[in-house]
Amino acid sequence: MLQTDPGIRERNYQVLRHMFHDFDKDILILRTDSPRLKTGTAANGELMASYNEKAVCSRHNPGREAARIIETGISSSPGCIVVVYGGLGHRLKALRNRYPHVPLVVVEPDVSLFLEILDHVDLSTLLAEGGITLLLGASPETVLTVLGDLHFMGNLEVLVHRGFADADNGTTELLTAKLAQFSSRKEVNTNTMKRFGKIWLKNLFENVPEFSQAGSLHQIFKSMSDIPALVLAAGPSLDLLIPYIKDLRRRCVIIAVDTAVSWCRLHDIQPDFLIVIDPQYWNTRHLDRLPWHPVLISESSTHPRVFRLHNGPRFFCSSLFPLGRFLDRMAGITGELGAGGSVSTSAWDFARYLTKGPVYIAGLDLCFPGLQTHYRGSFFEERAHVLSNKTHPAATAHFHALVDGNPFLEKNNSGGLTLTDRRLIVYKWWFENQLAARQNEQSFTLSPGAIAIQGLPYKPAAAVLEEKERRDEIDASIGNIADCYHKRLPAVVDIRPLIDGLKDVQRSAAAGASLAKSALAEAGHPGGNPGQAGFQSRDLYDRLERVDAELKASAYKDIAGFLLQEIESELSTCNDPVKSSLILYSHLVDSLDYQIKLLSKRLSLTHKNQKEG
Repeated sequence: MLQTDPGIRERNYQVLRHMFHDFDKDILILRTDSPRLKTGTAANGELMASYNEKAVCSRHNPGREAARIIETGISSSPGCIVVVYGGLGHRLKALRNRYPHVPLVVVEPDVSLFLEILDHVDLSTLLAEGGITLLLGASPETVLTVLGDLHFMGNLEVLVHRGFADADNGTTELLTAKLAQFSSRKEVNTNTMKRFGKIWLKNLFENVPEFSQAGSLHQIFKSMSDIPALVLAAGPSLDLLIPYIKDLRRRCVIIAVDTAVSWCRLHDIQPDFLIVIDPQYWNTRHLDRLPWHPVLISESSTHPRVFRLHNGPRFFCSSLFPLGRFLDRMAGITGELGAGGSVSTSAWDFARYLTKGPVYIAGLDLCFPGLQTHYRGSFFEERAHVLSNKTHPAATAHFHALVDGNPFLEKNNSGGLTLTDRRLIVYKWWFENQLAARQNEQSFTLSPGAIAIQGLPYKPAAAVLEEKERRDEIDASIGNIADCYHKRLPAVVDIRPLIDGLKDVQRSAAAGASLAKSALAEAGHPGGNPGQAGFQSRDLYDRLERVDAELKASAYKDIAGFLLQEIESELSTCNDPVKSSLILYSHLVDSLDYQIKLLSKRLSLTHKNQKEG
C-alpha cells in the first residue's frame, strides 16, 4: 500500500477549506480510515486501488481505461454530468479533458472514503479551477436541488463508479433513481417550454392590466384555519364521489381545477375556489356557461379569456417566469404555488397553503382506470365527439390518448395494477418528492384505482364524512376573502422602464452578434487562431467578453433569455465558443424584438384605454 503523502493531502484540504467554510469542524471529523481501501501503482506508473478486495480501476493503464469509459458512457453533447464516486480522479480528469466547459456535479456518498483517497490523489488543481460542484454526503433531494439551480441546457448524464457504489447498501441506487426522475421531468419541462414559451409571453403581455386588479395570494394564507380541504381533479375516479359530494361539501372547502368545472356543474356543486393555470385557449372552454364565480386562483400567464369569463374575486400566485416575477414585484404579488406541470399539482399545493387541516384529493388518478381518461361528460370527451368524423372517430382519439405516452402497468391504491404512461408518471414523482419534504402534513387520496403515491394514503370517501360539518365557517371565510379583495388598493404597473431595459439588452446582444461574426470571419484568414496573443482579432475577443459581462450584469437578463430553450439542442452540439456566442446573441436579438413589440403594443393599448376612459 502506498504511503500517505502529506503534501498532496494538505493541497487538497486547502482547496476544500475554500469550498466548505466549516470543513475542519463538519467534514474532516467524519474521517475514519477503512482497511477496505488499498492503493498501489499500476503498470504504467499511475495510481491504482482495490476496494473490498476488488480492483476499482485497471492494473495496467487506469487513465486510458477512464478515457474509454467516458467515450462510450457519455453522450457527445451532455448538458451536465453527475459523477457518483469520483474514485481516484482518473475519470474526473478524463471528463475535464473531453468536456472542459460542461458543468460537473461530483457526489461523494462516503465522505470518509473520499478524504482517505485525497491522501494519495492530488485533485487540488481540478477542484480549484471551477466548473465542478462537489457534494459530500448529500441526500438525493440536495443533489436534485443543486441540479435545478444550475439551469443547464442539454441532457443530464450520470456516471457511477461501480467499484465503490456496489458496496454502499443501496445509497447509489436510490440516488440514480431520483436522477432518472429528474431527467424525465427536465425533458418534459424543456418540451413544454418549446411548445408554450411564446404563448406564455403573449398571455403575460395581454394580462398586464390584470396585475393592477388581482389580489395577492399571500393575503389568504391559512385563511381557512384547520378546515379540511377537498381538491377535485378531473380523473375518471371523480365519478366515484357522486354519492358523497354534497355531504363532503358541508365538511370541506371545495377546490376545483378548471378541468373539473363541468363535473361540478353536472352535479350541482359550487366550488369555493377555482384553480386555473393553463395558457391555452382550449382550456378556457371548461369555463363556458359558468353558473357561479368562486374565488379564482390563477397565474399571470393564464389565457386572458379566463379573466373575461370570471367576474368574482381573483388572486394571483407568484409567477413561474422571469417577466411575470418582474411584474409581480411592481404589483406586490407574493405567494408561491408548486408547479409540477399539471393544474392538479398547483391545486394540491394551494390547499396546503389555504388550510392547516387535512387535504383530500379526488380524481388524481395519474392512470387510466377502466381504460378511461377523464370523468364521464368531461369537456375532453365532448370535444372528441364534436370533432369526430368518418376517418377520425372519437374512438381513435381515445385510443391515441391511451397509447401515445408509452403505456405500462403500475401499482394502484387497491394493490392491483392500472395502465399509466410516461407522461403521467412524472406527476407521481413530483407528488412523492413534495410529500417527502412535508411529512408533518396530512394528505389523502379518495381514489382507490389511482396510481399509488408514497406519502398519499388512500382513504374511502365515506370515512371523510366522519369530519364535523363546517359549511357555515367556510362561507364566512369566503366572505372575508371577498371583502379583502374588494377593499384592496389597485396596484400601479408601469412597463415603460421594462421596455427601455430590454432595448438596452437588445443593443448589447446585437453588438455581440456583430463581433462574433467578425471573429469568425477573421478565424478563416491565414495566420493562426484568433484567440492567440498578438493576432489581430484578439481585440474582438476582449470586446466579446465585455458584451458578456454587460449582459450578465443586466437586471433584465433572465427576462431576455426566457426563450433560450428553443435553441438548446443547437447550443449543446456546438463546440466552437464563438459560434455558440453568435447563435446565442442572434437568438436574443430576435427574441427581444418579439417581446419589445408585444410590450409596446400593450403600452399603446393602455394609453388608448386611459384616454377613452
